[in-house]
Amino acid sequence: GLGCLHASLFVGATLVVLENAMDTMLILESIKKNSATTLAAIPLTLTKILKEHNSIISDYLSRIRLIITNSTSIPVETVKNYQKILKNGKLATYYGLTEASRSTFMVFDRLGKENSVGIPPEGIKIKIQNDSSNELESGEILIKGKNVITKYWNNVQADENIIDNWLRTGDLGHKDSDGYLYLDGRLDNLINTAGEKVLPEDIEKVVKVLTGIDDVIAVGMKNEMFGQVVKIFVQKSFYSKITKSDILTHCIKNLERFKVPREIEFVENFSRNEFGKIQRFKLQQ
Repeated sequence: GLGCLHASLFVGATLVVLENAMDTMLILESIKKNSATTLAAIPLTLTKILKEHNSIISDYLSRIRLIITNSTSIPVETVKNYQKILKNGKLATYYGLTEASRSTFMVFDRLGKENSVGIPPEGIKIKIQNDSSNELESGEILIKGKNVITKYWNNVQADENIIDNWLRTGDLGHKDSDGYLYLDGRLDNLINTAGEKVLPEDIEKVVKVLTGIDDVIAVGMKNEMFGQVVKIFVQKSFYSKITKSDILTHCIKNLERFKVPREIEFVENFSRNEFGKIQRFKLQQ
């Protein structure tokens, strides 16, 4: 967000900042009222706009030349929908951290790359660290370049995450054969059940294909026998009649046994931070 602010001021653009970014109709009306040509919003907001205003969105975004987003991966269906809607514009994203801003860039104009966060620009290197030394497999993302901090402020312990100018991000990802980066999750979100390492996203992707589900989060819950077991929290769509039994049956058919949730809980909504990311740790309390 701060980068978009700086870029707008640098080129002398008019900047419209909305306090309530979850009011999707207000966003669309503001775009039309101000003849805006660029929209910066997190993936959650972009997906919400589609769900709530799909029938009128094309009219409101007719002048948009660029939609820029970041903070997390964008759902593939959201990318494909905006590719159809933006007749004269582009959808783009980037990957980075406070410690390594703008480490990749991605303009969604290539088929088959809809869930990628792109490739690093000149002067920035990204590598995947895992046991197999194969960057096509999931591992921790490391970044090196002029955009990476040299050390943390008064935090010697955190400095241990910077080795030979390579920053350990704590993010999990992999590359494809063209060098494009894909985000898989977070190291600290891994579920360790009976010695098996489970990515929550692997479970969430399977459950999200079911009709009647808006969102789902998988977490590891402490268990004396297995260390952790999988629990999923499910936010149902309005009027949805899906049951826990429906979800469990689907999981048993589509997941390895150790990934099948031991417990399912329905929730009205999820607690999110200022970037729209669900606060998983609160679900484990």
